[in-house]
Amino acid sequence: MHCVRELTADANSSLHVSLSGGRRTMTYYMGYALSLFGRPQDRLTHVLVDDDYMWQEQFYYPPPHIQILTKADGSQVDAATIEVTLADIPFLRLREELPLEALHSQKSFTEIIKATQVRFDPPKVEFHRRRAQVRCSGVLIEFTPIQATFYIWMLLRRLHQQAPIHWSSDETPDLATQFLQCYERLFERNSHYEVVAKGLSEGFSKSWFEERKSTTNKALITALGKTKAQPYLIHAQGKRPKTCFGITLAPEAIEEI
Repeated sequence: MHCVRELTADANSSLHVSLSGGRRTMTYYMGYALSLFGRPQDRLTHVLVDDDYMWQEQFYYPPPHIQILTKADGSQVDAATIEVTLADIPFLRLREELPLEALHSQKSFTEIIKATQVRFDPPKVEFHRRRAQVRCSGVLIEFTPIQATFYIWMLLRRLHQQAPIHWSSDETPDLATQFLQCYERLFERNSHYEVVAKGLSEGFSKSWFEERKSTTNKALITALGKTKAQPYLIHAQGKRPKTCFGITLAPEAIEEI
């Protein structure tokens, strides 16, 4: 698996994997590794021969000359006429479903299968306010404190079925105050809080809001992969110039623990 992962890391290469010969367990793992890391240009094949000749002790390959073989039933065949086929085997390419760390780390086969399987489970997000932690499909998301605050704040808004927001949305208390209140509950009034509060003294700016949204979504994609991250992302809703943003998960898929 590590070998296949390393070879497929080169975007300018194509990998041809053959399942022919060798121990069946090894060919299984080789094919599965290609399914995990394979790209569109990669190929999986097997060599096929008619069952009548599979266990024929005198036959290895079609020779370039006439070679008469006697089959089990007593009949004869010219080995040069036996067809051997290089067959392409279709396989699922799961590379885009893997978290980025699976492509670059030395995680084991078991760890990668486990991490990939949860990506096919129904979406569920759990957040822990005391620990300021978020898990999506059981995967712990590596957020910075400001990203964790922004995302948990968005989760709470969705959990309470509040409307998605624009950076200039007029609410009471205002958006910056809501964000800072959430930050204080998660991390208390530490030195970093004071820096954030100073930067938001005049409320949200467009650039500040868009950067928080972008970096938070990027952390989710890094942890979960592009496809699995989709239901957890902060999505645009509505039309310009008043496009609003929020989490679209069903409230029942969000759990505070």
